[in-house]
Amino acid sequence: MHTIIISTALAILLSLTINAQEPATYNYSQLETLDKDETTLIQSVKDNPDSEVANYFLAIHYYNQGVALIENMNFDADREELISIQDNVMALFEKTVPYAEKAYSINPKAIKTLTMLSGIYFGMNEMEKHDFYKKLLLEYNKD
Repeated sequence: MHTIIISTALAILLSLTINAQEPATYNYSQLETLDKDETTLIQSVKDNPDSEVANYFLAIHYYNQGVALIENMNFDADREELISIQDNVMALFEKTVPYAEKAYSINPKAIKTLTMLSGIYFGMNEMEKHDFYKKLLLEYNKD
């Protein structure tokens, strides 16, 4: 159990360090400045299902909620609380996947999306998918 929580925390740190030139991408507190709530983001995806931007913003909305839970986690909390936090993070990451994957399918070279997917799959302990996106990220981020 602790392994997954620690893996998730490491995934977030990995995502932040790989994409250091764009730190605001993963600053969940700044998402509020977009003045969009979940309902608006979902509607945007429904209205524009093939929009990279709509899918990315809904994905990052869920991803950042998971990041917030991890960043605010008390690692000294009791086991039940840690399991609850872990379950909530995993649920948010799972909600992120279809929208992040859709954004990737539209623009497979988008560094922000590759960073998010690499971090999500690392946190979900799906290392084969993590390695796939990390490899692409490192390849496209050379420039």
